[in-house]
Amino acid sequence: MKIAFITPRMIVGGAETYIIRKAKWLTENGNEIVVISEGGCLVESLPKGVKHIQIKNIADPPFSISYKEYQRVITTLAEVLTTEKINIIEAHNTYAIIYTFLTYRWHHIPFLLNILAEGSYDKCFELRAITRILDKHHLYFTLTDKMNVYIEKKCHCDLHPTIIPIPYDNIQDYHSTTEPGTEEYILSVARLSSEKMYIKHLIKDFGELLNENLIPQNVILKIVGDGLLADDIRKYAQYVNNLVGKESVKLLGTVTGDKLESLFLRCSLYIGVGTTILI
Repeated sequence: MKIAFITPRMIVGGAETYIIRKAKWLTENGNEIVVISEGGCLVESLPKGVKHIQIKNIADPPFSISYKEYQRVITTLAEVLTTEKINIIEAHNTYAIIYTFLTYRWHHIPFLLNILAEGSYDKCFELRAITRILDKHHLYFTLTDKMNVYIEKKCHCDLHPTIIPIPYDNIQDYHSTTEPGTEEYILSVARLSSEKMYIKHLIKDFGELLNENLIPQNVILKIVGDGLLADDIRKYAQYVNNLVGKESVKLLGTVTGDKLESLFLRCSLYIGVGTTILI
């Protein structure tokens, strides 16, 4: 089969790691994969043979762009799906799902909804409506029963998803090489978007604990990731650093490969959600 994954951006995050691992397995088992997104640093990490097609503004809400730009996004998406002769579409995250739904009348390609972060339902009534429709056709998928319970509350109805596991790499026997006297830090890795705003509370609470001497003064909070709300996170980090009088919160931006693996290995404590917890 020729399968398209439609996702907002290919940046450091759990959903993007999910797509990379799933695409690898699918290509190894005889399928062709096309990933459609706005682009990002993890495009280069897609498995060999996987095609990436960039569509500008596909990560943005339809109501936040001009009508002309909205028409361009949905026309381009429909043309790409038709030209690539896609057999089935798996759509992730809020606006990628909405654009897929809106273009169906042109491409008529079967698609499914795969929810990897239930926080997307907090404020998006369009996503709730689409989920109710797709659930009736058995095209609603998610990762756990508990995620579905949360989504049901937001959709105000009983839903019947297919539960699918998170794909993971073979577990390797890693050992941290942290030695006495080296930097001690708390780590969090996440896409800086609305559904990952636990990071705001993490930064604020870390600063208060540090200011009240409830955790050692040498501990640093390191945050890896980028996204639409990076500026908001930067303000929180600056507030805490000003509060404690030193750079105790470090925003590292995008980190990949061996450098990211090293950060995971050497942290004293990890705080996060989703796929990054498994890593």
